[in-house]
Amino acid sequence: MNSRTIHLFTAALCAMGLSGCYTQLHQYAWQRAKVVDEAWFQPAEPELYQAGSRFYTKAYHGPGRGCYAGYPFHWVMLRGTGMATFCPDEEKMETVYLPLTEQSAAEVQSALDKGAPYVTHVEIRADSGGDLKQLPESGRLLPVKAFHSLGVTADRTLKNHRMHPRTDAHKYYAYPLGALTAVAVDAPLSIAGTAVTVAAGVAALPIGLTYRLIEACLPEKKSE
Repeated sequence: MNSRTIHLFTAALCAMGLSGCYTQLHQYAWQRAKVVDEAWFQPAEPELYQAGSRFYTKAYHGPGRGCYAGYPFHWVMLRGTGMATFCPDEEKMETVYLPLTEQSAAEVQSALDKGAPYVTHVEIRADSGGDLKQLPESGRLLPVKAFHSLGVTADRTLKNHRMHPRTDAHKYYAYPLGALTAVAVDAPLSIAGTAVTVAAGVAALPIGLTYRLIEACLPEKKSE
């Protein structure tokens, strides 16, 4: 196989390989080994409030258990929808109100002016200090909510990354089960998914490129 053939096949396979997919089912078990004693959680559609010139989001503060949120299937050329995070221990959650950054406050005000029901993910002021257990007397519920596609999960941007995860006794089953799932389920599914993607990519190759690949594979004619 000559150098031209190698270059063409490398380019084609790399382009198709970038579209490969893989699964992360083992993360559902693996992440259960982790706990965090103090984290801040925002619901899927957190309520927003205004008190004077400040805007607040309703959140929850308390311990959480490691979890995997979203879908476990990832396509390399598309952003995966799953992520390792923490889910709240609902029995120990405390309601708090956290002030929004100026940018998020401006987005909320714009939504109010336009009559929009939702805004994108809101950000919390890193210098907000202690949590507000109650809103000021002038606080009012707004007809606008934020939308979080992953539901109630620990937000790593809240309170300036103050989460400190550790492991507990759950690790004795979570890690072995996660490792077994990775080998027995994720690896075969990932290989099969990538193979199907590459096969589909070959079938969808432009006729011109397919012809050039075939031509490149043929032995070169010796000049007489």
